[in-house]
Amino acid sequence: MKTHAFLLRGLLCAAALGAALTSFAAEKASTSAKPADLQLQINVPPTWRPFLDDRIADSLAGILSDTFKRRGFTGVVDFMPDGDRTPNADLPLLTLNLLTWRIDRVGNAECTLAASLSAPGGEKRDLGIVTQTQITWIQERGRYGFRDFEIADALEDAATAAMRDLYKRVDETHLVRGFPPSKAKK
Repeated sequence: MKTHAFLLRGLLCAAALGAALTSFAAEKASTSAKPADLQLQINVPPTWRPFLDDRIADSLAGILSDTFKRRGFTGVVDFMPDGDRTPNADLPLLTLNLLTWRIDRVGNAECTLAASLSAPGGEKRDLGIVTQTQITWIQERGRYGFRDFEIADALEDAATAAMRDLYKRVDETHLVRGFPPSKAKK
């Protein structure tokens, strides 16, 4: 009986310590949060499943943030889900309109976005249409159903390639801080 009480007290102490460490870490993260350098809005056309629109926008925002960081962007991207809050007029706003993100008739992954950038001074730049197509070799459904994973990877690859192109276009505007200095051409 004493052994069970001892174990119960130990678990209770461990839970209290874990809660204290979690609250300390959350407090430290909230005080050291860096302000955003770029605001992001993604407009997704309506689908037959309303909750899918939010998941698509979240996925594209994650791909954009990851791609920008891998290319050298040191700033913070603040993704603002649709209708969540109004954009801050003092920060640049990148607006993406998703046109297509699908597997086409021949099985290739396709991602097409229309992009515009609004600067704090009221200047608005149209970045044009960014489109990428990735050739895929999707195998027929195998023993373990890997076809779904291959489709998801192909769609992610097409979106990542489109974000790489978008990175270049945003960097060339020189309206957003956080991009590495451009290398001198020889």
